[in-house]
Amino acid sequence: MHSLIKFLRLKPFDDAKTWEFWIGLKTLSKLTAGSSERLHTIGKSLILRRTKAEVGEVGGDVPSIPPKTVTDIPITLSHAERQVYDHLHEFAA
Repeated sequence: MHSLIKFLRLKPFDDAKTWEFWIGLKTLSKLTAGSSERLHTIGKSLILRRTKAEVGEVGGDVPSIPPKTVTDIPITLSHAERQVYDHLHEFAA
């Protein structure tokens, strides 16, 4: 999250020392309500997510928003690709 804040140059949290003091991993490891709440507030201000119901409440054209579709496209991996895939899958688990 800090790398995004730094890239966007969002003062004062783009400074590493300020980030560590107010939100950093050392602060979060103490499980303080304030530090996690601050991180949540920053995240909410960066991410715009609205549901169809929220768009409809403000007069938006909800029917024009198409429903979510998921398409699975099966592929065949070569032996080398399969080895890399399996290695990464094990590492991530």
